[in-house]
Amino acid sequence: MDEVNERISIGDVNEDTAIFGELVNQMAPGIRVRHFLVDGFGSMREPPWSDSNNISLLFHALQQQPLETISLENIGIFADDERSGPFPIRLLTRLLCSESCRLSLKNLKLIDCILDGTNEDWEEFALANNNLPELDQFVLDTCDCALDYPLEQFDRFGAILPCNSPKLTSAIVDPAKTRGYIDLGAARRMCRLPQLRRLCLFEMAFPGETTATMFQTLAQQSPTGCFTSHLETLKLGVCDMDAVAVQAFSSPGAVKDEGAFIAIMEALKRNRTIRCLDFRWSEKAWLVQPTPKYGASALAAYHDMIRSNCTLLAMYVVDHSLYCGDLRSMKMFYARLNQIGRQRFLEAGNFVSDEEWLDKLVAVGRERENDHYNALSFVYYFLRLNPLICVQHSASSNTRVLLPPN
Repeated sequence: MDEVNERISIGDVNEDTAIFGELVNQMAPGIRVRHFLVDGFGSMREPPWSDSNNISLLFHALQQQPLETISLENIGIFADDERSGPFPIRLLTRLLCSESCRLSLKNLKLIDCILDGTNEDWEEFALANNNLPELDQFVLDTCDCALDYPLEQFDRFGAILPCNSPKLTSAIVDPAKTRGYIDLGAARRMCRLPQLRRLCLFEMAFPGETTATMFQTLAQQSPTGCFTSHLETLKLGVCDMDAVAVQAFSSPGAVKDEGAFIAIMEALKRNRTIRCLDFRWSEKAWLVQPTPKYGASALAAYHDMIRSNCTLLAMYVVDHSLYCGDLRSMKMFYARLNQIGRQRFLEAGNFVSDEEWLDKLVAVGRERENDHYNALSFVYYFLRLNPLICVQHSASSNTRVLLPPN
């Protein structure tokens, strides 16, 4: 144990649990452990997580420590080994429930772990994980989370999400083989967290109403005009969203519930925080046909959103080959406009000098041409926003404005 850095880092774990007992003995009064990390990568055999007195003593000792980081990686990977088995979730819950850890924990990372527990164990973990006031980052990534391993599987991942942590900035949940679901309340509470910037959910089932409500929540504003959510990255991968949101970015006319789709587009039109939407590999997206028949209302809502949203920098869905040519070019064109900063020139309240307008025209005139747009398209777009800029500048300065060749 490194007393200076207040860190316990255990690597190359094996069936010998003596190291855990030694760490307990090293925790003399006055020592403050703030970071607890265990990585079993490269181990040929893990300790008996459930039946070791030394491991139990270590976790009991850690309950008295003001932990800021708990990181478990590559743990329980020998779940079929009778001597080691998966990692019992109850050990982690005890840490989260201890008063010293609960009030100090900022980072909780469970990566490539096989976790074990009864339904009651998982419910207790969910309650504990929703009572961490200082939590900043939560990662449950590529874990095979099993109930009574390997007979059942836990699926209430909406309950596990730390929806009550006001300082949370990033949450990633990827339960691997488990097919979880997220309910309406959890989705709404997550989107309303004041500091949340990144939300990545995988292998989730989203009822249609949950998806629409999530986007509507992201578009809500306070009485002062500020957005209640500051989410910048939203990734919903390998998710079942009833073809409402996933197909929105490849074939609006193929969406079964056009009303829900239009509601999502209206929400995105108002949202000014999201920078990246990623729906790649979501299951229902594979139902998209390469050349669908578009519904007029859905298509109009999609076009209006793309033209109006100045902050969305990237949108992804399953495979670009599923995009119809015109829609894909349109998406790429406006996404690039957002990347080069059209928001400043469009939104009310921003003062933009003539010189800045001209500098932007020169800059966009240097854009590289590709299959979806060319430099002239960008120059034309900005000239349409302020068609008199060149005339006014020329009249006031008696100089010619020269744009680079296309």
